[in-house]
Amino acid sequence: MAIVEQNNNGWFSKSCLESAVVTLCDSARDDIKLRPSHFPAQRNAPELGDDKHPRGARSALIQEWRISPHMKVSVITVCKNSAQTIHSCLASVAQQEDTQIEHIIIDGFSSDETIAIVKEHKDRCAHEMVVLTEPDSGIYEAMNKGIGLATGEVICFLNSDDFYLHNRSLQWAVRCMQETSRCYICCQTLVMNEETGRALLTRHRNVNRYYLYKKCFSHPSTFYRKDAFKRCGLFSTRLKIAADYEWYLRAILKHNEQPAFYPVATTVFREGGVSNSKTTRHSKDLEFREVQETYFGPTERFLYRNRLLDFLLEYEWLRLILSKSRISGLRMIGEDTFHHTI
Repeated sequence: MAIVEQNNNGWFSKSCLESAVVTLCDSARDDIKLRPSHFPAQRNAPELGDDKHPRGARSALIQEWRISPHMKVSVITVCKNSAQTIHSCLASVAQQEDTQIEHIIIDGFSSDETIAIVKEHKDRCAHEMVVLTEPDSGIYEAMNKGIGLATGEVICFLNSDDFYLHNRSLQWAVRCMQETSRCYICCQTLVMNEETGRALLTRHRNVNRYYLYKKCFSHPSTFYRKDAFKRCGLFSTRLKIAADYEWYLRAILKHNEQPAFYPVATTVFREGGVSNSKTTRHSKDLEFREVQETYFGPTERFLYRNRLLDFLLEYEWLRLILSKSRISGLRMIGEDTFHHTI
């Protein structure tokens, strides 16, 4: 069994990552796990045969987790010329257990073997698949097309070069959705750098306006109720790289639709892609700045951009004063939002 362990810095070791990636690519999802605390089925479960719990109590608890009312999940994958990576994406969706799945493939008229791979996979997979191949103006127009085609109660997006960490990732996400009334939830992502052999597990801590200015939630590990896009609108097709970031800010700061966060690792994100390419780094910065100017005032931007808050927060008495200020960015977005656990 390949065990993926964290070190003190939050990074996963190269040897563990390599063994995990090999096992994942070999489609043996049951052999991959993080530490027990990262998985709700094993959280706070009693040890087998202890004094307080009879033998088999832990297995019963895990079995209870696996049995949950079905919610149909629409997984949307946008791709174009992704023949090198899309196989692992398709396989990880096909291996999801105890979940009703609709996999929607939106292809931007690929010129390589992408569509041939998708059609071959569609002929032998057990779950429902919808394939649309036509030109589009960008990734976010394609994602909006997928939302329009989706028939599931839950919608999520899996990039063509990413994959689910475990064969119960979607089942866990569905269970999380059932435990909250929020219209979308954010889980954790394992961000993998194949060149260095290192991976980082994302966390959402102290999420406030300052956090929202600096960071974007992990898109592949966000799961939406379908009506989230009716309440907050679709992704902006005017933006080419930062439309997901703009959607989060629009949902939280304009429509007051706050996410629930769960410490559940669901997805492996390969570094690279549209927003991580060095050739688009400058364009990404420009788009992020444009979005920030829309949702944050000049005073906030000045404080955040010059890292003045980082300096001020070193002093506890100033932290207490600033926490009362609306422009400081230290006010939590609903204290109850960030204490959802399994």
